[in-house]
Amino acid sequence: MAPPSQCLDAMHGAAHNGTAPAVADTKPQCPTVLDADVFRRQGHQVIDFIAEYYGGMGDYPVHPSVTPGFLRNVLPAEAPSRPEPDAFGSALRDVRDLILPGMTHWQSPRHFAHFPACAVGSTLTEEHHVTDAWKVVQDRASVILRKMEIIYSVLG
Repeated sequence: MAPPSQCLDAMHGAAHNGTAPAVADTKPQCPTVLDADVFRRQGHQVIDFIAEYYGGMGDYPVHPSVTPGFLRNVLPAEAPSRPEPDAFGSALRDVRDLILPGMTHWQSPRHFAHFPACAVGSTLTEEHHVTDAWKVVQDRASVILRKMEIIYSVLG
């Protein structure tokens, strides 16, 4: 998220640092910040997508019947020069139609090779906490790696 100083008052071009705008009906223009309503709508789309996937997981074959490199034949060679009107929805459709058929569906009710993992909501929370804790451990345990990250980020 851009710092508040990056948002400009729509009418005057002055920095808008969290104070009320001079005119009540103008909104600060900050193109790098995702609109809250758009974020909410897209978040609901992702949750619905995941719920539909888990609800219909048994409809997919457990093991994919694709060959390595199959996506190369179905994806465009270059990224679009302009965003599609519903780029987010289009990306979710691509995941559903192109990515999911190429996956092994470990949580499928027809998959009998392993015990289920990540099938309970609490495991998502646990993974999130482990990931956050690892960042702290990594920075403290390997100071030289952190310094190298800083050097590389400065040098570009």
